[in-house]
Amino acid sequence: MECARCHHDRTGAPVTGTGKALACGSCHPNKFDKNFVDNHMDPFPDDSYCVRCHHMEFAQLNFDHEAHKDYASDCSDCHHGADMEPEPQKCSNCHTEAGTNGLLSMRLAGHKSCGQCHGDMFDKGLSSCKDCHVLKDMTDYDGDFTACGQCHEAETKELVLPRMNAFHDQCMSCHEEMGAGPYGPDKCNQCHISR
Repeated sequence: MECARCHHDRTGAPVTGTGKALACGSCHPNKFDKNFVDNHMDPFPDDSYCVRCHHMEFAQLNFDHEAHKDYASDCSDCHHGADMEPEPQKCSNCHTEAGTNGLLSMRLAGHKSCGQCHGDMFDKGLSSCKDCHVLKDMTDYDGDFTACGQCHEAETKELVLPRMNAFHDQCMSCHEEMGAGPYGPDKCNQCHISR
């Protein structure tokens, strides 16, 4: 069986600098806590592994301001009215990445504003951020990574399979597919041997 069948962290050879396969715990923590967050990058031999989880950063919005003028009756169709901002300004002047002091995050504010006219796009569900955002090539990216919560509504700890779930999913799904070895809830004792 190919190593990559279980060690799926890399296409081709999933190895560290020493030629050994990465341990499952490099990506899948026993517990997703501050300790894991602070130390999770240490097991990887180089930064190219980062994009397995930190998979997208936005370069710019795919947006033509001039073209939108043809559809808007005035600036306040997209910007706040004069009572909030006497002159139209960039959303990020007030809306931060995470949202502060009762203000929506930049993502939610932008989506809410755009959704006023593009409700059809949001209602059917966008399959990708690429519909509106130009994505950076992450191959040699060396900037700060955007927090997972900026794009994913689930908590970060729910986006990363804990180690036990990763083992169960990887091992048992393969066993089931092959029709051999332990899988299913009544076969636990075939791997978990009591002493």
